[in-house]
Amino acid sequence: ELRRYVHDRPLQKLADRFEAICAGGRRLRLEAGEAGADAALTDLEQGGDPSVAAWNALLLHCQEGGRGKWTERWSRQCAPLLAQLGWEQFKGRVLRWLPLVDRPRTQADPSNVRLPHSIIDPHVELLRGLVWCCATREDADLARSVMRLALSAYRKVPGKGPRLVSLGNACITCLGMMPGQTALAQLALLQVKVRFGTAQREIAKALSAVAVREGVPRDLLEELPVPAYGLEGAGPLLEPLGGYEAQLRIDRSVAALTWSKDGKPLKSVPAAAKKEHAEEVKQPQAAVKDINTMLPAQRERIDSLFLSRRTWGYSVWRERYLDHPLLGTIARRLIWAFTCGSETLAGIWLDDEVRGVDGRPLALTEQ
Repeated sequence: ELRRYVHDRPLQKLADRFEAICAGGRRLRLEAGEAGADAALTDLEQGGDPSVAAWNALLLHCQEGGRGKWTERWSRQCAPLLAQLGWEQFKGRVLRWLPLVDRPRTQADPSNVRLPHSIIDPHVELLRGLVWCCATREDADLARSVMRLALSAYRKVPGKGPRLVSLGNACITCLGMMPGQTALAQLALLQVKVRFGTAQREIAKALSAVAVREGVPRDLLEELPVPAYGLEGAGPLLEPLGGYEAQLRIDRSVAALTWSKDGKPLKSVPAAAKKEHAEEVKQPQAAVKDINTMLPAQRERIDSLFLSRRTWGYSVWRERYLDHPLLGTIARRLIWAFTCGSETLAGIWLDDEVRGVDGRPLALTEQ
């Protein structure tokens, strides 16, 4: 393969064209040596799988589309390929492949040109196309996976800067196009965690696009999408699984999952629960991981509200902050400024009431 012996981008593109001519047409560029590519090759090389042809058609379309910008035409051409493959099969494998992109190379580069976490151009192009496919349906699992891929792509590499800007931008484009408001939480999280200038501009564009599509004022978007993860009020989430019980609790700004049987605490996830309720066990575990990513980001966002001088009506503030199962763990520990008649008073949540500096309840009404 000519590509293995050239490392200049124009020459690599020429090599791709020459090999396509020799092969009698277009062909998918997928090489071993990266964790994600290795997993994809293993999945695609399963003998007798009737979906291999459908996968090859979709991946080739993704790779070719990923060389440029997302277009409506590319998306229309992608729809029948996704339909032929089936959404659940697409989702299952993409959820397996995307997290592996963050891992280092599985094979050393004999040319010593590639860094341990580098990804060759054809794989970046393929990933961009796959990410755009994720935008065709509202899906919380894929939105979360695309957000984590964006964090990996924007991560700074010594001597290089952000790792894969074009891939990170593709992830934001996907989250901005995904129907509904599920992806908003992931965009809000990226806005806080990724300070890279290009990323911030892309996030702002994506949020503005969502605001127009959903008919929501732009300045409210960051407050609406914070999920509750099944929590209600300030109490823990209890999930019975067979004879066991999983308890998800947030202590200050850290979420933890504990297990018990007949009220007696267990040291770890019971093997019987993992065996008999594998999927149900994964859900609270994923929620803990998400919450521990979301809370620090939301804490930073709330800190910035002081500088922007944001104000709310009392009932709106209670709904979005104080009584929110997740944000309430932060809001109830902060000192807030309240307008009481003609006065502005400081208050904090204490003993199920908002109290002032003298310890007495504030007479709060809707302003």
